[in-house]
Amino acid sequence: MADTTLSMLGHALLMRHLCVTLMSKGALTAEEASAVFVEAAREVREGTEDAGSPRSDLGEMQAHVYEQQASWLLGHKGLL
Repeated sequence: MADTTLSMLGHALLMRHLCVTLMSKGALTAEEASAVFVEAAREVREGTEDAGSPRSDLGEMQAHVYEQQASWLLGHKGLL
């Protein structure tokens, strides 16, 4: 489980860095970047909806991480 969690966090950070790079180049707004994470969270939840299964718990954890990244992008858009 620890390896999976680290992998999920690493993936989210990679996505955030990519979005920040695109934002700094003017190719993506903070709102658009945030929407990428919100959509990813929605898709993860839909793909792991079976309540009570281990995948459901992991899916919810991943979706939560993506939502945190979306929030970070919106809160830090003025720093670019």
